[in-house]
Amino acid sequence: MDGAPRTGPPIADPSARAPAVPFLLLAAVAGIGQVAANLPLPSLPAIGREFGAGTEGLVVAVFLAAFAPAQLVWGPLSDRHGRRAVVLAALAVFVAGSALAAAAPAFWLVLAGRALQALGGAAGLVVARA
Repeated sequence: MDGAPRTGPPIADPSARAPAVPFLLLAAVAGIGQVAANLPLPSLPAIGREFGAGTEGLVVAVFLAAFAPAQLVWGPLSDRHGRRAVVLAALAVFVAGSALAAAAPAFWLVLAGRALQALGGAAGLVVARA
């Protein structure tokens, strides 16, 4: 070259290691839906005793019924509005659903909370892969 000093941004050192914190956060967000789907399984008999026998299967069914189509919504939203904003909104939906399901005095509120959990948890799966 002509020996003139370089004026652009500094070149990153290829041997430098990326911090582990963003990777761990991304892994946690990606797995939150799967954990939420499986976490209530041991308590299904207690849910059946509390709200009526035969209803406990709906706790899982409602989650899965909301989880699958929600992925189709979060993907395009993350493309349009950015990954960070979508993940933060989805986590807020997930937390609201968790609080509703935990404090629900009626079974239909448990199901509504589980549906919100699924809606929020589905974003982690989609955005982490994007």
